[in-house]
Amino acid sequence: MFKNVFQLNGTNNIMKIDGNIIYVCSDKNIIKIDKNTSNVIDCKKVFPKNGKSRDFIIDGDFIYFREFCTCYRIDSDTLTIMNEWKLGNDLRTDICGICTDDINFYAGIRNGPLAIINKKTGQLKYYNVSDSSIWTIKADDFIYAGNVNGQMLKIDKVSYQLIKYTNIHKKNLKSMLLTKEYIYTGSQDLSLGIIDRKTIECIDKYKNCHKKMFYLVGKWKNFMITASVPCGETKIWDISNHSLYKTINKATWNMTMKDSKLYMMDGGMISYADMNKL
Repeated sequence: MFKNVFQLNGTNNIMKIDGNIIYVCSDKNIIKIDKNTSNVIDCKKVFPKNGKSRDFIIDGDFIYFREFCTCYRIDSDTLTIMNEWKLGNDLRTDICGICTDDINFYAGIRNGPLAIINKKTGQLKYYNVSDSSIWTIKADDFIYAGNVNGQMLKIDKVSYQLIKYTNIHKKNLKSMLLTKEYIYTGSQDLSLGIIDRKTIECIDKYKNCHKKMFYLVGKWKNFMITASVPCGETKIWDISNHSLYKTINKATWNMTMKDSKLYMMDGGMISYADMNKL
């Protein structure tokens, strides 16, 4: 079902895809791989040591990295660190969820603050928007964020003030997917929430989507993909009626959708499954 694309030798690997390029942070290195040919485009040592708490976003000409309390802006062409911001100091102020839009880089800081970096000026500001850590955040018409208290937050993109919050889950709202009308949320209480984007009120909820912790991988056509690594399964849901369409007996913490293909990073192996052939 899954076709292998590339094997890496690193211990700590995380993958993102932008256009025809697969970007991989592997230990101290960033590697660019052509997703069509599997050829290595570039490989460069960027970080002085390995990191286990990294995440990153491909944002046009730059890559924004989260590593513990530090945000790095890296040139996506030369793979050179251009800027560095220290957003916190210790385990009480490290970086949680991250996202970008045309103007800013956003980072949830442990225990509730929202750090915002203006991408043009590099100016860093903090805003108090939550009573608990934000582990998932998206910037669109508003800033939408989910926190450890299980709340959905709606934040204004001009004043960066909290407009409204709604209690959605009993535990951490750790994963989120935006569609035109709805926000889908995954929680450590094992439920999947369906939220109206305008009101951020929960209109439906499905309990025990997986028997153990899961996350939202992405959307394909009229389907939504969820994955539970402890259960070793990926589920495909029909959004039109929210019914289970198919279960795949494989899952990792690093999966994404791109061009009708479900990509997976399993240890050091990058592979994909063609959704049209499942």
